Amino acid sequence: ARVRELLTYLAVSRRSRREVISDDLWPDAVDPGHNLRVTLNYLNQMLDPHRTCGQPPRYVLSTKDWLSLVSDGSITVDFWQMEQHLDRAEEAERATDVNLALHHYAAALPLWRGEAMCDVSYSAWADPVRTAIRSRYVAAALRAGELWLGAGSFAESGRAAERALVADRYCEPAYRLLIRSHRAAGNPSAAREAFARCRADLAELGAEMDPATRSLSG
Repeated sequence: ARVRELLTYLAVSRRSRREVISDDLWPDAVDPGHNLRVTLNYLNQMLDPHRTCGQPPRYVLSTKDWLSLVSDGSITVDFWQMEQHLDRAEEAERATDVNLALHHYAAALPLWRGEAMCDVSYSAWADPVRTAIRSRYVAAALRAGELWLGAGSFAESGRAAERALVADRYCEPAYRLLIRSHRAAGNPSAAREAFARCRADLAELGAEMDPATRSLSG
């Protein structure tokens, strides 16, 4: 479990100081640095089981103070791919190139395959990172959906709304986007169904529906 956690940590941070990693992964340990050294050895064995004695690790770059995963293309991290596409989508939007932005959004959105870092859900350090990843993904899905809706691609905007809801089931703006997409596509029954789903999910939370959502009930 600690080997997976260390790999996850390096995947989301890309490069971190040893002392920070040690304190985050073993906050109550007497000698967290020792724990890191042992776990790092196991991680290197797992990633490169045929590495010979004395050969430097191929996938984890290690210095006295820092650890990082290689970024030379020898490993693939879906989180890195998603972030790269979202960065490029935002750059394209700043350049007012909507088509290019949508190209990158379309590549990024399918890369969400479930809750981020679900196998380290017990780790306190992971909570704010997970929240930040989810928030950025949901915001990107909503933005892409709005762009598709404005371009008349109603099926795509609806799919973007559904992807946002997979990441955040209680995201009311995603429900509004979904309802508007169904209405624009000429499917009022699907719009009513989406509204009912939204009402049920908010009731489960004990939350009041936003007036902007209530206005879409018809």
